[in-house]
Amino acid sequence: MSPVRSLFCSLTVARDVMVREVITFKPTEDVTKIRQVLEDTSHKHNGFPVTSETEGEDPILLGVVLRSQLEKLVDSPPSLQVNVGRVMNETPLTVTGDTSLHKTFFMFRAMGARHLTVVDKNNRLQGLITRKDIEHALHHSGSHGKHGADHGHGGIDDHGGGDMESSLAYAGPGGSEKSSQLSSPLLDGESQ
Repeated sequence: MSPVRSLFCSLTVARDVMVREVITFKPTEDVTKIRQVLEDTSHKHNGFPVTSETEGEDPILLGVVLRSQLEKLVDSPPSLQVNVGRVMNETPLTVTGDTSLHKTFFMFRAMGARHLTVVDKNNRLQGLITRKDIEHALHHSGSHGKHGADHGHGGIDDHGGGDMESSLAYAGPGGSEKSSQLSSPLLDGESQ
């Protein structure tokens, strides 16, 4: 990793690269809303946070539901509500807004994460980070410095796209890891 990127990663935290405007679902959701989100071509996300709504406060993260699970649920008549909570992952990978980019990068690479939800100490949803967000931040670290990462996607991006497939290693369905062109001092044995 170049000295500029290394410095960038040591000074950057999750809240600097996360997406703040996130499409979420409630544990019980209208089939119509789910269909609208799945049919909206402005985003092609693989998963979405499931949250409880608390009046006047940020929603509490309950889990994450995958697009494929939502697609199965929308086979119901449009006037019905479905139990999204029944099919969500109740233990998604999370980080806090203060988590370093080094640690975030490590979680994507070592744990095969496709997305991380960003929460506060009370598990209130703050945002999302995808592999594409990390790639974007690292790509711009050499010339643009820190940036807010409101990239216009509101769910969890699963399409890799661009150089992400080659930039971040992740465990595939069989557990095999794809190679990485990026390195990290944390991954190379150095600690923060």
